[in-house]
Amino acid sequence: MVQLRNGLELPLIGLGTFQSKGSDCTAACIVALRAGCRLIDTAVMYRNQLSIVSALSQAGVSREEVFITSKVPPNRHGEEEAYACCLDEMTALGTDYLDVVW
Repeated sequence: MVQLRNGLELPLIGLGTFQSKGSDCTAACIVALRAGCRLIDTAVMYRNQLSIVSALSQAGVSREEVFITSKVPPNRHGEEEAYACCLDEMTALGTDYLDVVW
């Protein structure tokens, strides 16, 4: 873990979910979470948020235990669009916060 300036601890190893969807994404996330991985990277454009939510539930890991990162796609840059994108991502992930948004 690396401690960030705001006191949060950033896991050194995480699972990227690019091009991973459906049951494959869920299974990969479950394996990673059960192995101790506590960082999952996704993005609005990956459209795999439901698989990640399912994996958290099936692995028995609470949202608070996992550092979730996401990205804003280029077509949603700008203050208002980026903010709306973050809200959409939080809704899709069933959470009220994201740890990092790129």
